[in-house]
Amino acid sequence: MRKNYGIIHFPDLFFLFLLVTFACAPQQVRYAPRQNYVDPLLNTEMPPIASYQTGYQDYLKGNQSKARAALLDVVKNRPDYYPAQLALAYSYLAEDRQDYAEGYIRKALELHPDYPQAHYALSNLLETKQDYAGALGEMNEVERIDPQYPALGQAQNILKLKATEQYINLGRQMADKNPEEALKYLKAAHNMAPEIAQIPAEIAAILLTQNNYQDAVEYLKIALDHAPDDLSLKNQLADCYMQLRDYSQAKMLYEELATLMPDNEQAKQRLEEARKYLFIAGLPAEYQTISTNPEITRAQFAAYLVINLEVLQKFRSENQEIAVDIIQNWAQNYIRKVVNLGIMDVFPNRTFQPNQPISKLELAKAVSRILEIIELSGQHKFPVTPVAIPDVPADNIYYSLMAKPVAAGVIVLDADGRFHPSRRVSGAEVISVVNKLKTIMEPL
Repeated sequence: MRKNYGIIHFPDLFFLFLLVTFACAPQQVRYAPRQNYVDPLLNTEMPPIASYQTGYQDYLKGNQSKARAALLDVVKNRPDYYPAQLALAYSYLAEDRQDYAEGYIRKALELHPDYPQAHYALSNLLETKQDYAGALGEMNEVERIDPQYPALGQAQNILKLKATEQYINLGRQMADKNPEEALKYLKAAHNMAPEIAQIPAEIAAILLTQNNYQDAVEYLKIALDHAPDDLSLKNQLADCYMQLRDYSQAKMLYEELATLMPDNEQAKQRLEEARKYLFIAGLPAEYQTISTNPEITRAQFAAYLVINLEVLQKFRSENQEIAVDIIQNWAQNYIRKVVNLGIMDVFPNRTFQPNQPISKLELAKAVSRILEIIELSGQHKFPVTPVAIPDVPADNIYYSLMAKPVAAGVIVLDADGRFHPSRRVSGAEVISVVNKLKTIMEPL
C-alpha cells in the first residue's frame, strides 16, 4: 500500500500563502485614550478644522500614529492652533511617552496660558512623576480659569492629600540631618492641610531643638487647638513661655497641669518655679538691675541671697536684731532674714545702711556664715584650710572668714592673685557665688 507523504494541492498552497502573509503583515497597535481628558477644542475660540477632527477621532479610536499624522499637519499649517498641540500631547500620553507629551502641553500653554485642558493634563502628568505640589498648582490654575471644570474638586483633594503626605514624610526624614529643609517641607504641608493636627506639633518639635521658642509657641498653640487635651503639648507650651519669660502664661498652664496630674512632682516643681519667677518679675528695678550693676548695695545683696537660696527659709534664729533704717525699704524683709541668721551685720549705731555698696570682705563674711549654717545641718564640713592670700596674712582677724570660702571654692582670688577685701563687688560676681552655694546646698 502506497503511503501518503503530504502532497499539497494548489488550493491549499494558496490558502497557506494568504495565512502567512496576514500573519507577517505589520499590525496597527492601538492605544486607548485617557478617559478623563476633555476635548482640546471644547470651549475655545478656535474654529473647527477638518484635519483636526479627523486626528482627534483617530486618537479616540486608539490609532495614535494615524492621529499624530493628521494633527502634525494641522500644526504645520496653523502653528497657533493650540488645540492640536494638546491633542498631540494626548496621543503621546496614551502611549505613556511623557517627555513628548509634556513638550506639547507646555507649547499649548505658551500659546494660550489660560487653557484649562492643558493645565489639567499637565497636572496629571506631574502627578505621575510624584511632583504633587506642582500638580496641585496646575489644578489650582484650572480652578482659577474654570471653577466648573469636570471632576476638579475631587482631583484637587487627592493631590492635596498626596502632596501633604509627601511633604510630611520628607520633613520627618530630614528633621535630624537638615532641620531647616525639614521645616520648609512641614510648613508647606501645614499650609496645604492646616486641619492635620500632628504637623504643627512636629514643626514645633524642630523649632524647640533650635531654641526658637517664639515661633514654637505659635505652632504649639495651633496643635493644642486641634488636641486640647494633649498634656505633652501643654507642658511644651508652658516650658516655652518660661524660656520667653512670660511667667504669667507659664503659671496658668502649670497650674492646669498640676491639677490634671496631681501625682506629677515635676509639674508641681515647674509651677513653683513659674510662681517664683513671676514674683521676681514684680520686684522693683533695684532687684532687676543686679545682674548688670558693676557694684551692688547691701540691700540688693540681702534680697538676692534670700530669694535665690530658698533653703535659708528652713532656718530660724532666736536673735532678732533691729535695724532702724530699713523701714519702708523695698528689701526690709530680706534684710531682717539675713541679719537674724547672722549672715550680714547691723552697724553699732543700729543702722544697716542698705544703700551702701557691699565689699568683698562682707561677701566673704556672708558666705562663711552660710557655710557654717550648712555645717550645722550635718550635711557638709568646711574646715578652714590654710590658703595663701598675699594681701591677707594668716594672723589677720578676718583671715578665717576669707580663707574658708576660698578653700571651699565659692570665692576666688582676683586676677592678680590677691583678695582685695575692700573692693566693691559686682552683681555678676554675687550671682556666680550664689550659684556655687546653690550647688552645695542642693541636698538640703
